[in-house]
Amino acid sequence: MTDWLLALTRIFLPSHATTLGVRTPLETSLLEVLLGSSFVLAGVLFALSIVAYFRRKRRSVLLLVLAFATILGHSLVAVLMLDGFVSNVVHHLVEHSLVIVQSVLVLAAIYYARTVEKRALDDDERPREK
Repeated sequence: MTDWLLALTRIFLPSHATTLGVRTPLETSLLEVLLGSSFVLAGVLFALSIVAYFRRKRRSVLLLVLAFATILGHSLVAVLMLDGFVSNVVHHLVEHSLVIVQSVLVLAAIYYARTVEKRALDDDERPREK
């Protein structure tokens, strides 16, 4: 197995030593590239969601903007952990908390779009009584 494939395997299937933060330089480099890429892509996704909100100005889209913000926060915490600014324990606590918040926001956006906004659109389409 090549060195980069072994390093990638250890990142996604960490051994006890990797879990404790002992990584080879190749593993650290791969993590930096992966986490940096995910942070940049999450930032782009967040920016695009803000643009979508200003175009539509719907509450369900705003909830999705907040969900995309949690993805950006998730990536930021991972980058900060890799750079040593956040401990592994704090990283995992924040990461899992953000996943819960993100799930609730997405479910709320779907519910809101399918019920509240749909009801409002249906009311607007009915002929008005004089």
